[in-house]
Amino acid sequence: MNRQQKTPPILPLLFLLGAIVAIYGHTLGAFFHLDDFPTFVLKDSLHWTELNGEKVFAVLRGNRPIPGLSFGLNYYFGGLNVSGYHLVNISIHVLNAFLVYLIFYKTLFLVQSPEKTRTRTALFAALLWAVHPVQTQAVTYIVQRMTTLVAFFFFLSLYFYILAREKNGKASRFYFFFSILSAFLAFGTKENSLMLSPVIMMYEVFFISRFRFEFTLKRLFAILFLLFSFLSGLLYIGHIYIGSISNLFPALSRNYGGGNLDPVLRMMTEWRVLVFYLTLLLFPLPGRMNLDHDFISSVSLFNPYTTLFSLLLIVSMAGYALWNAKKKPLVSFSILWFLINLVIESSFVRLDLVFEHRLYLPSVMLFLPVSVIIFSQEWNFPWRQRKGIPVLAGLLIILLMFLTYERNKVWETEPSLWNDVVSKSPRKAKGFLFLGAYYLESGNVEMAIKQFKTVLELDQENVKAHYDLGIAFQAHGNNQRAIEEYSAAIRLLPDFPDAHFNLGNAYLSSNQNDLAVREYRTFIQLNYSDNLYNSQAHIKLGVIFLKKGDILNAQKEFEEGVRLSPHYSFSQYNYAVFLEIQGKKEEAVKHYEEARKWIIPRDSIRSDMIEERLKGLK
Repeated sequence: MNRQQKTPPILPLLFLLGAIVAIYGHTLGAFFHLDDFPTFVLKDSLHWTELNGEKVFAVLRGNRPIPGLSFGLNYYFGGLNVSGYHLVNISIHVLNAFLVYLIFYKTLFLVQSPEKTRTRTALFAALLWAVHPVQTQAVTYIVQRMTTLVAFFFFLSLYFYILAREKNGKASRFYFFFSILSAFLAFGTKENSLMLSPVIMMYEVFFISRFRFEFTLKRLFAILFLLFSFLSGLLYIGHIYIGSISNLFPALSRNYGGGNLDPVLRMMTEWRVLVFYLTLLLFPLPGRMNLDHDFISSVSLFNPYTTLFSLLLIVSMAGYALWNAKKKPLVSFSILWFLINLVIESSFVRLDLVFEHRLYLPSVMLFLPVSVIIFSQEWNFPWRQRKGIPVLAGLLIILLMFLTYERNKVWETEPSLWNDVVSKSPRKAKGFLFLGAYYLESGNVEMAIKQFKTVLELDQENVKAHYDLGIAFQAHGNNQRAIEEYSAAIRLLPDFPDAHFNLGNAYLSSNQNDLAVREYRTFIQLNYSDNLYNSQAHIKLGVIFLKKGDILNAQKEFEEGVRLSPHYSFSQYNYAVFLEIQGKKEEAVKHYEEARKWIIPRDSIRSDMIEERLKGLK
């Protein structure tokens, strides 16, 4: 591909920046939600207070290392300030929009689009994608940085490949190098990056080679480059996420949160999901969007009947794309891009059935032929009507920006998000469960109990609902009901460490000390990885033995609690109290001072408690 082309103008990139800032700027204060917490907010390995090689390499050796690295840096520079996380997410979306515009511009050049409409066509298509409301889940839901980041490296690799095929000599090799580097960063970001090499190969055939399979050294090098990239990605992703080929089937059949739906029925359901995705792109009303869609599973090819219709539509789309590949390469490529990039997340692998963020990458190319059609029609109208098309295009962008702005309001707080979910999916438990957790955290115990009871009406065997209801009753002072709910959770899931721990607390509050000891012992056996809570369990055992007058066992438990977590004020304080009771004042003072040193917000041990104890000793 030796033809030269003008450098695309920079001004359109400023339009993209302005539009994205206008619709996402107000989300900087939107709270953390759902998977944000276990993924990085409460993940100690990503709480970097200093930068050192050990922490960085520990993350790089794990799953999805590139997003992990970005989250670690986020914490290092801004702690848990949510604005910093959103600023990074929005910045990635802006960069993606820039890259999408550049790829569109290059593609229009390759299909010989008229130069006088090329810039506006590429800009309009990039704007349609960037400001579309369906992208809010990928951009505003913080943990979905994984989605936007893999798209960034995907686009970057494709753009560098286009430049490599356009240039010759050292410049070509330079761009090939950065294309494969971007590909490896994509592989380290998310598993669906495995589709990158097939997509670039398809781009080569559709737009660069134009279905001419003449042998040249440069084309041979490009093919070898793509094969190497694909095989390297396959091996890397297989090593990181699977470990070895023997783990392939267990990894593919594992439940990743999508329930126990049969893989075949799941794939049949995904045919309907794919059609639903298309309707979301066509009719992106905020009322149709949801973090937790209530999507009924297919049970056969004809139940519901839309299963068969969806399959026929998908086959028709693919057939149309392949049949018209030479005559209509842009439309055909866009359809195949959409279908191929949904293969991993919308097949038989047991993920959640529907997530709007999955459209972020697959939807990109669909907007380019739409833009081409709109602006190519411009030249068939009389002069007066021709000017109306840019105006209508601008109004469409403004409408999408308004809808995106409105949808983003849902993400502002926990109650705004989960109230939206329960209003749209009243038959699903998840929304009520998280709404109850919010009320419990906020101290509104009555409302929390109401939400958890609703969950149990929908799903009597929901372990988490029983457990959270136990916490709510305990916070309400009703230890007997708390014991009943914790016990129900343990009956459903015997190896549930937290339920045993809290059941022990409830027994301790009810003066059922022997039963409390049993539960704490069980918790310690099950909770082998968390020294902080194991420390707390040992301290509570020490308190019980002290009550019984068993000083030897009490001292043993207190010492073990401090050993497991020496920087935990709860452990240090209670051990100090024990030492004070035993008349060991100097040792008690030492541990009170340690407790004072390690007090953290929301700790059960307060500074005034420690000062009062120290004052009594002095």
